[in-house]
Amino acid sequence: MKQVLIVCLLLSSSFCFSQANKLQKNFIPAKVDSVKLSIWYMQTKKTSNPGAKVKEYKKELGNTVLDKKDQDTYIRKLQSPESYKQSRALLHHYNIVFLIYNKGKAATEVHISSITGNINLKNVQNQSNYKSSVSKQLGKYIIGLLKKYKLLKLVDEVNLKGLSI
Repeated sequence: MKQVLIVCLLLSSSFCFSQANKLQKNFIPAKVDSVKLSIWYMQTKKTSNPGAKVKEYKKELGNTVLDKKDQDTYIRKLQSPESYKQSRALLHHYNIVFLIYNKGKAATEVHISSITGNINLKNVQNQSNYKSSVSKQLGKYIIGLLKKYKLLKLVDEVNLKGLSI
């Protein structure tokens, strides 16, 4: 009886783990023209102050285009399974956006929350999505990019918790 119960538990846990959303190999285009990094100030209903009249608000604070070396490194890190964790926070907040261009058009959008560490990748062409959270390794790399391109000052240090956990 114990053996049957153990087998059932093992099978159900492996079934649940196999349902995890996996990043597809072709999610990011093979040839990338450029990668644009932008920082946004975003307020949602969940992050607004009680009694605030404006519940939804979004404003771009700054942006830059990554140089070729950083672009290649960033793409490599996005394609690595070690860059993701399988946990996600419920809060919907994204203030770091990477747009990956192919043939002059945005091919992939990457939205990251510096508060929660959530990451959403969206292939613009086929509308497929991948949702996860950033690993500590990817989080540190993103903070390094923000420092290098002088965009870190646009993000409160307190709000970097999601990238450093």
